[in-house]
Amino acid sequence: MQTRLENGERRAKADGAVSGKTSECKKMLVLALDLSTPRGSLALLRTSRRKAVDTTLVCQNDHSTRVLPAIERLLKKIPAELKNVDAFVVTEGPGSFTGLRVALATVLGLAEGRKVRIYPISTLKAAAIALRDGAPWISPVMDAGRGAVYAGLYFGGTNNPSALLRDGEFSPDKWISRLDRFQNVSFCGTGVSLMPPYIQPKTRRISPHKA
Repeated sequence: MQTRLENGERRAKADGAVSGKTSECKKMLVLALDLSTPRGSLALLRTSRRKAVDTTLVCQNDHSTRVLPAIERLLKKIPAELKNVDAFVVTEGPGSFTGLRVALATVLGLAEGRKVRIYPISTLKAAAIALRDGAPWISPVMDAGRGAVYAGLYFGGTNNPSALLRDGEFSPDKWISRLDRFQNVSFCGTGVSLMPPYIQPKTRRISPHKA
């Protein structure tokens, strides 16, 4: 499983398909899965027509019984058949071990025996791509349990944000201390509520007068 994902990641870096830099990408049908949290999400995109459909899976225990029916519903909405899917994008963590395992197993099973590309992406980078609120720096934070957060920092000035600080697990205060040299950081994700009170609740940005 890991080898297949590593090969997919190398191809993604080589041809830029995930960030939409090739002409080939304009004709692709892409299925994306993120089951790293209890509130999982799936999306299906037909790049040639800029048409996309998505859905949310809310499950506190296991996404495994819901993910395949959800994919079938998305295919009907586009409309398309599974055999028409050209590539899969799947979050590889951080997040729920069970959810990540279900997502990877689902993608590998659907791609079995077909020449289909699989592109793994950091869960936090996917969140940074989704935000793009104009802030120069984006910090996705996820609730890691026990008062900790999974966090990363990305440059928000492009459609394909680059990592500035490596993703990891931190206490909220420790993560904030690592952002001291960055101004106007925008936060997103399930861990925002765990961050210190100087994170402005309306803008989800660090106050310039933080204590």
